[in-house]
Amino acid sequence: MDNGERNISELSFDELLKSAESGDVEAQYELALCYHKAIGVE
Repeated sequence: MDNGERNISELSFDELLKSAESGDVEAQYELALCYHKAIGVE
């Protein structure tokens, strides 16, 4: 993105998990969607 912000939806599952564990609320939401839609999880 132009303003230096990362596009959370372009992160890998592992990157989302790491960000979510560090307290990133947006990453936590995206990670929940991954689990809900079974994306990147067994």
